[in-house]
Amino acid sequence: MNKYDTKRLLSYPPSTPDGYEFINWLEYTSSDLAPAHGSAGDYYRLLPERDAFATQRQVGELERCYGVLNTRLDNRDYMVGPDKGRFTAIDIAVWCYINYSGLAGVGLDISKWPNLQRHYEKIAVEKKNTIEKAFTVPTTAIGVNERLKAKYDSDEAFRAKEDGLREVLVEGRKKYGYQYRAN
Repeated sequence: MNKYDTKRLLSYPPSTPDGYEFINWLEYTSSDLAPAHGSAGDYYRLLPERDAFATQRQVGELERCYGVLNTRLDNRDYMVGPDKGRFTAIDIAVWCYINYSGLAGVGLDISKWPNLQRHYEKIAVEKKNTIEKAFTVPTTAIGVNERLKAKYDSDEAFRAKEDGLREVLVEGRKKYGYQYRAN
């Protein structure tokens, strides 16, 4: 960010309290959220053989990460900065991962994390042009969850496959006693 955001439009100056906080959340998104999202998506959607324990474990880890973000966004509009924060690259990163929640097994309904849902919806409305511009370079990827829902609603074969994936996850949760915990 130091090289590309010299005007600090989407970051904070290094060696300042807000700069350290920015780096902390940047590290969280890259070392916790990103791997959890990738693993959950792989186990939920891509394994050639369904494994209920592994699937529920990986999706559960991603849900834990969503819980951390939800806690952080309590009484805040944005992830980083004083008071309610200000829009930064961290908010873009978080928004992008939540935009793929349906593909990662968490599902399209993120109301279990009300602060995270509010954040996602706020950015989707207020920063629509910024997000769309970022997502069209080099390809269009905006609205993945929306397209997933539309395909689920309109394509019976796709819906059957999605329901089968969800069934494995629900079965694993019941069998192995999964309980969502954020802290």
